[in-house]
Amino acid sequence: MDAAQKEGKGAVALDGKLIDIASIRQAEVLVKKADLLAAGRR
Repeated sequence: MDAAQKEGKGAVALDGKLIDIASIRQAEVLVKKADLLAAGRR
């Protein structure tokens, strides 16, 4: 997505699916929450 943004694109295709920056940000938040939960269980 970083490369696509530099080219002025707002979305990328991955495995035939369109992924936009909002979807990527939601996924990043989800991964961060999962990491925090996992760290709390150690």
